[in-house]
Amino acid sequence: MDAGILGPLKAADRGQSVRITSGQQRTLLAALLLSANTLVSQDQLVDVLWDSKPPRNAHAAMRTYVMRLRQTLGAELGARILTQAGGYLLQAEPEEIDLLHCGLLHRAAQTAVRQRDWASAARDLERALALWRGEPLVDVASQRLRERELPAIGQLRLDVLELHYEVQLALGAHQEVLRDLQAAVDRHPLHERFCAQLMTALHLSGRRSDALDAYQATRRRLAEELGIDPGQEMRQLQQQILADAVVAPSGQTDARAAPAPRDAAPERERQERPAPIVPRQLPVPASHFTGREEELRSLDELRAGMGAIRRGAAVVTLVGTGGIGKTALAVHWAHQAAAEFPDGQLFVDLRGFDPAGDPLAPSLAVRRLLDAFEIPEERIPSEFEARCALYRSVLAERRVLLVLDNARDEEQVRPLLPAGPGCMVVVTSRQKLPGLLTGDAGLSIHVGLLSPAETRSLCERVLGQERFASAGAAADAMIELSGRIPLTTRILLASANAQPRLSMQEVIGHFKAVPSHLDRFETGDARTSVRTALIGSYRNLGSLGARLFRALGLYRGDRIALPAAAALAGLPATEAHRALAELTRHHLVTVEGPGRYAMHDIVRDFAFELAHQDPAEERAAVRDRILTYFLRSAEAAVALADPAAVRRFEAVAPARRPDVTVEVFADAPAARQWFVTERHAMLAHLAHAREDGFAEFGWLLAERMGAFMHRSGHWQEWAYAARCAMAAAVARADLRGEALAQLQLGWASDLIDQGGRTAHPPLVRALELYEQLGDPAGQARAHLRLTRYCGRRGQEAACRDHAGRALKLFRAAGDRDGEAETLNALGWHCVEFDDHPTATTSLLRSLRLYQELGNRHGEADVWDSLAWAYHYAGECREARRCYLQAIELDASLDQLGSRHNQAQTLIRCGELHLTTGDLTAAAGFWRRAAAILEELGLPQAVELRARIRSLAAGDR
Repeated sequence: MDAGILGPLKAADRGQSVRITSGQQRTLLAALLLSANTLVSQDQLVDVLWDSKPPRNAHAAMRTYVMRLRQTLGAELGARILTQAGGYLLQAEPEEIDLLHCGLLHRAAQTAVRQRDWASAARDLERALALWRGEPLVDVASQRLRERELPAIGQLRLDVLELHYEVQLALGAHQEVLRDLQAAVDRHPLHERFCAQLMTALHLSGRRSDALDAYQATRRRLAEELGIDPGQEMRQLQQQILADAVVAPSGQTDARAAPAPRDAAPERERQERPAPIVPRQLPVPASHFTGREEELRSLDELRAGMGAIRRGAAVVTLVGTGGIGKTALAVHWAHQAAAEFPDGQLFVDLRGFDPAGDPLAPSLAVRRLLDAFEIPEERIPSEFEARCALYRSVLAERRVLLVLDNARDEEQVRPLLPAGPGCMVVVTSRQKLPGLLTGDAGLSIHVGLLSPAETRSLCERVLGQERFASAGAAADAMIELSGRIPLTTRILLASANAQPRLSMQEVIGHFKAVPSHLDRFETGDARTSVRTALIGSYRNLGSLGARLFRALGLYRGDRIALPAAAALAGLPATEAHRALAELTRHHLVTVEGPGRYAMHDIVRDFAFELAHQDPAEERAAVRDRILTYFLRSAEAAVALADPAAVRRFEAVAPARRPDVTVEVFADAPAARQWFVTERHAMLAHLAHAREDGFAEFGWLLAERMGAFMHRSGHWQEWAYAARCAMAAAVARADLRGEALAQLQLGWASDLIDQGGRTAHPPLVRALELYEQLGDPAGQARAHLRLTRYCGRRGQEAACRDHAGRALKLFRAAGDRDGEAETLNALGWHCVEFDDHPTATTSLLRSLRLYQELGNRHGEADVWDSLAWAYHYAGECREARRCYLQAIELDASLDQLGSRHNQAQTLIRCGELHLTTGDLTAAAGFWRRAAAILEELGLPQAVELRARIRSLAAGDR
């Protein structure tokens, strides 16, 4: 076993890494590893799994997580987790867990130091430090576990570092550890041992004055922040340095010559002080940097225009989500432009989104920038405003490029902006920083996904053009799999390069075998971890933004509108808007259109992980709210555009939720557009309603969506919805739900397969179920659908029989809408049965009923049926009048997407004009019909366009 806590959690068996995608399993494994070979009680595990807020069934759920963790780890590693009385114990050797191994090596080094075996101690300590891969527990969500364990883990690292520096000083490596010691003091400014070691290293390097400056700096910090003086060790060390004699850890005394005469001291200090240097702090640029031509051009243009800026530095912000390549872009351009800033190029990581630490304080950042110009300690004020004023004075006459990476907000950056017009500042951040941009001196650049061409170019540069080109279709699949994010693309390419014998298709297959987009690109290294980057962004969200972000992890659509987001999170619209704005600023969601937002798949998987760390009751509430929103809003849309359809709804929807606001539509076109926009998300939630614990929503939503889909021509989607609803109802043994779903499925199937028999079994089953339930209204609807089914297939006797039964049931129930629809269906099919008197009589009665009810939608349908009856009978003038009535009424209503019916009416009207020889009018009606069919994506459009071309060529 090879398990790791000192960085992102890891577990491996015989060199094979084990992917642990569940957040709860990671927390459980971390807790057991941290207490390896010690019993961990069930109560302790419950405490860390749910951060002291356990659900009612916490112990049962915890035992399930243990079982699943064992399965995830595999037979051998899983067997290491032993069940004992009252808890669990994980068996491991110290060398198998990096934390235990680090402690073992530290103790061995302590023994070696006592024996003055400096070389052995150095080797042990270097091995111990190499075990640290990043911030411990960075991808473990348990706040309780982090609070309990991180202090001890952090102290172990400090102990190892202290001993490491002590040993290096004993070995005479004082110059080699200077930079690391200075960094340690910067990170731990109140840690006296680090400061004492830094003073020793500086003095042994011949920098006596700097050593004394380090003492004074620490003394002031201790006084200002803790109100105390340095301890005895530091005070004695200061006296030794003043006396020019320091005892190194090895016991060798560093005795120096007596001080020079007073009048010679200034000259001596000038000779000892190194010559001032121009700071050149830019990191090494990313290899194979590709693309971003537009962004680079914008940076060049701002730099070229700096001469026109009269005051203040030129400021540009590069904003985008984590891993999108902001830092790489900034550093790449900064190296290109370095010659334009001869007085220095500075780089500061502000750590604004560090998932484990606090952002760098502006006071410390200013101090680091002053240190870059070797400003003596005694000149640097302790008061923050005075320190910033000195910083601006130092840069006032200089041409300096300043890169401020990973800024959290404007307040962190504003004190660091130079006042001189010769400077330029490039700021990278995950959120927009509009407060930094003023006048012609400011520019904001959004750093988004690479284009497909840029991603392809990056792949070619990393893999080699020949290997990538030979991949064929797999090359395009690789670009798609990468999501066109630079970080994930490089991870994917690194994996391909590490396995040169595998084909591109095999590499892609290995990645796709991991279900989670997020886990596919987990490297185990905090610096390149996509999860770590997202954790940093998430932890900077306010409570509303974090709440909505987790809720979005349970949303199944590709796009979400503000009202749906408000329902999802249970927020008022104003608060949801603020939360979406915050998520947009942090680039966790993107604006895809007016009031619509989207998430990248990787970000969505991260939100999904976080959501599943919430209690089950909270997840259920989120799903209940979004299903209720879709259900009630669909009802409102249908009620506005087709009230008769609402009156025929069979199922009774669940009670309204006070925390869900239903859509309010201005008119029927707005309702239709809402259905068009939201139908894919509704289908996705409907399909998973049973899995999510809300099976009844399946058939309720299918019924309401059917009112739109049967008229809009989305029949395949309607049938899919009905099948999902039927599966949910059968699983629940809900006969009423099954009857409703079977009826919807039969109705949709009859429209899809108008000559086949696929619709017959579900329609017959629906009728049987309604008879079993003793539901005459349901029986009437089933007979109506069977009337249509039999009529389309020329089964005259069965068609008339079902129509008669439906009419009897509808009349007995006083359902005049149902009666009118049945008469319309009977009249239409009697035209095909050559029974013109029955057809016209039935249709005229249907028309009269619809007009009395004010159902203009049904009225339009009957005008079309009457036109067809007169057309079939050769009464062309009356047929034309009826067709135009139907077309005019359809156009004025634009009801709930009656697009398919409109197209069919236009086609038949065109046929009528073709019969009368008016080819121009026929072509005009067909063009209008073809446009609708193309909008619906129906194949009939191709055939109709061919007929229009034939008509134009003179072929009738």
